[in-house]
Amino acid sequence: MLLEAFHECSNVDGKELKCNRGKTHQGPFLASATKKGYIFKQFCISRKREQMLQFLRKLFGSKHERDIKALLPLVAEINKHFEQLQGLTDEQLRAKTDEFRARIKEATREIEEEIAAAKEEVRNAKTYDEREALYARIDELNKELDATIESTLNELLPEAFAVVKDACRRLVGKSWEVAGNKVVWDMVP
Repeated sequence: MLLEAFHECSNVDGKELKCNRGKTHQGPFLASATKKGYIFKQFCISRKREQMLQFLRKLFGSKHERDIKALLPLVAEINKHFEQLQGLTDEQLRAKTDEFRARIKEATREIEEEIAAAKEEVRNAKTYDEREALYARIDELNKELDATIESTLNELLPEAFAVVKDACRRLVGKSWEVAGNKVVWDMVP
């Protein structure tokens, strides 16, 4: 295992450090304060295991590199929408928000109608068992509604980011007064 390759080094000899395995190490060391002074520690890893880790990093990439690779198609789509939005007027850009709301409402309309009908049935239900079954159905519909909203928002995400990016571009350098303080928009899109 990887952890077996680590060992604690604590014998200080000038600027070098001699560990309990007889190896000599030079900087950087971790210093821990104790009542008697400082204990210097350095964790060693065998050269072969270090090379193996470097190979795996090259093969699979770091987490950062994998995250960037996954986001690049999304960024490309945002930039595509951004280019299309630059020709819109300010009013048309503001109308995009209402368009997004309408698309979300349309995607969730049927489920919301089913939830409303189930709630009405709960009011008219006479037995406890009927109500329990209806409440269970409402819970299922709410989960379905959440999933539908999430998928719709994920579909809207590139276009919404592009709208925000274009709004920032249009506002750069503009100023206004808020609560007696002058505010200058300097957010770079």
